Amino acid sequence: MSSNEELVRQKDEADGKVGDLQRELEGERTKAVEEKGRLQRELEAERVQAVAEKEILKKELKAEKAKAASERAALQKELDEERAKAASKRVAYPDLCVTAVEQFKGSTEFQTAVDAAVARNLAGQESGGTGPSRTTAGGWVDEVGEQYGSGFFLGCGEYLEVVEEESEDLTRQIETHHYLTRLNQDFIQCGVYDTDDSHSRLIGVEYIITDRIFETLPPDEQKLWHCHAYEIKSGLWVNPQVPELVLKPELENLTKAYGKFWCTWQVDRGKFPLGPPSLMMSPQPMNLGKVRPHLVEKRDWKYRISVDDLKMSRVEIEEPEWINPQADYWKQHGKGFVVLIEPIEMKKMAPFS
Repeated sequence: MSSNEELVRQKDEADGKVGDLQRELEGERTKAVEEKGRLQRELEAERVQAVAEKEILKKELKAEKAKAASERAALQKELDEERAKAASKRVAYPDLCVTAVEQFKGSTEFQTAVDAAVARNLAGQESGGTGPSRTTAGGWVDEVGEQYGSGFFLGCGEYLEVVEEESEDLTRQIETHHYLTRLNQDFIQCGVYDTDDSHSRLIGVEYIITDRIFETLPPDEQKLWHCHAYEIKSGLWVNPQVPELVLKPELENLTKAYGKFWCTWQVDRGKFPLGPPSLMMSPQPMNLGKVRPHLVEKRDWKYRISVDDLKMSRVEIEEPEWINPQADYWKQHGKGFVVLIEPIEMKKMAPFS
């Protein structure tokens, strides 16, 4: 075979290989175009699906907004009804008081008590005294109450029920019943019992002072006291069977007052008053200071009252402009106080020897 024939043969083989490569390349191009088309169709389908899902989500969101608006409207209507109901009750309080007075004013004992109270008031003014306060339930109401007995006017500045908490363990919450004695316009002392029935046990004593007196106490002493503002505003402080209208002037004063309560008998821990006394604190709307709901529900059921109604009736009672931060010390510092019993050497010399 001549060299020319060899070259022709090699050229034909090369041309054949090039043709094969071109056909293979064309096939790959066709496949690529088809794949591209398929991917574009899938992308378009996904876009269509995404648009459809977006529309569905828009409709669901719109429906949820409409539902929420409807629920808000229903809640607002219910709130307005409750407010109207509370307002109606507040308006009715004067009628309740008038009815109560009308019921008892015809009795000889009541008239005698009123006459005696007025006579003492006039005598006090003539002798230079101030007489009973006109702004508190501890004024003429207490005067009449002393004469008439503990029945009709028992609650008017004389008795209250509230939940107290132990300083060293705020989770220990107890129902307490205070029987108040006003020593003067700045100072009240309370015998505290575990119930209000004939089998009640004396479990401690609480002293209540005005903010004016509290501000004169040493800082270390102030740490042992608590403010009554939250107890009163939240409806936890209650004088059973006494209309809020009668109590309001007294409560307005007591929101600014401070108390120190020593519990000498932990009746939930033993049948006898054992160990040192415990310092008690008032409930607060934070952390462990919150009162357990079942205690409030139990009280409301017992006295046929509503903590929500009490809150509503006390909305207009103003918060104190200043609450000394030393009071309710645990709120700022997270520390309570406990009494420890330690033996010490006795004085062996009598003062008269």
